[in-house]
Amino acid sequence: MNFTYTSYPNQVLFGKGKTEELPSILRPYNKVMAMGEERWSSHIEKVSKALGDNKLYYFPEIIQHVPQHLVEKAMVKLKEEKPDVLLAFGGGSSVGLAKALALETKLPIIAVPTTYSGSEQTYIWGISSEEGKTTGKSMDVMPKVVIYDANLTATLPLSLAVTSGMNAMAHLMEAIYAPNGNPVTRHHALLGV
Repeated sequence: MNFTYTSYPNQVLFGKGKTEELPSILRPYNKVMAMGEERWSSHIEKVSKALGDNKLYYFPEIIQHVPQHLVEKAMVKLKEEKPDVLLAFGGGSSVGLAKALALETKLPIIAVPTTYSGSEQTYIWGISSEEGKTTGKSMDVMPKVVIYDANLTATLPLSLAVTSGMNAMAHLMEAIYAPNGNPVTRHHALLGV
């Protein structure tokens, strides 16, 4: 058997309370553009206060499937605020919006996923429009740091946790049977199941 396995160049932090490390991770940057659903605004505000001096701008508008009009609106704010890092806080749609912005700007992404979409561990991006969904692959959208905080995922409403978990299972099954899979990804997928 011949195969190639590429390990992505990101740092992963996992554990209860790991989001407490966000200020120290973000402090080296001049300006942060955070995006996330309203339900996470208190967490983002806490990070903003820890950074101080208006170092964080919060874009709270998140829409499923990352519609083009939302990307354009966020890009206008990005150009006004001039961040040098993107913070995606929440579900796959928050990460997806950060990826859409990074695709054009090449800004690094720090991701704090709160669902099980898995988007934070891929270099695949997607933007939807009336014509359909455009997807692609670019290492420019791969988050630099991913923080999994069990305290956050434990607060998901049961209905969201179930649907998100089923989505994760679908991704795992896909990885097991993917024609371009390899023993490493297959092993990890089997562990996940």
